[in-house]
Amino acid sequence: MNLEGTWLMVVSVATLAKVPVIGETRSVSESTVVANIVREQGEYRLVPDTCGSVLVGGPKIAKTIIPQAFVRSLPDTSYPVSLEDRSGVYHFRADAGVQDVGWTGKGSWPLAKNDPRITDSDGDGHPGATVLVKVKAFGTGEIYVVQSGQTRFEGRAVSEDRIEGGLDVEIRQETIGASHSFLKASTEAKFEASKSGFVLTRLPMGTTCADLATPAVR
Repeated sequence: MNLEGTWLMVVSVATLAKVPVIGETRSVSESTVVANIVREQGEYRLVPDTCGSVLVGGPKIAKTIIPQAFVRSLPDTSYPVSLEDRSGVYHFRADAGVQDVGWTGKGSWPLAKNDPRITDSDGDGHPGATVLVKVKAFGTGEIYVVQSGQTRFEGRAVSEDRIEGGLDVEIRQETIGASHSFLKASTEAKFEASKSGFVLTRLPMGTTCADLATPAVR
């Protein structure tokens, strides 16, 4: 089986979180990525282009919105992937490495809004990266976060053009500010592996995010 080519990668990360004001809530972050897999010096590398991300589920009284500027701030860094033939079954593995959003990723974890390592990664004039929270009877507020995470993929090919599998996600997120005081408390989230996963589906070579029929952010 040859991995080289262009793939649609959909990554679903389920979390159980304690959200300020709202309380405990379960949701799934679904990211859409156009992944170009190339072969360099005998090894495969995945070159991602993140098209968008949307949160599915969560409480009815509030909705979390991931702006496109946040998506664009995600570091699309290539990483190695492997495909191993085990008695005719091809096993896929990859490690996306550590991804830092809203700060430089250097030194100890930032806690204060004025920490010099915090950046305005989405360029909206606020520290960190901005997430929107729309609450019924209140309106839309902004939460400014810094984040550091690492995602590992493990799955198998179900055909020449489709790979399915599970995830191992380690993530830290800190709320460093908000447009309203009641949103400033940091969210505590627990990754739920049993409800998370990924799918890779082969696309025509050279497909880009702009070519996808389904909007990247809904």
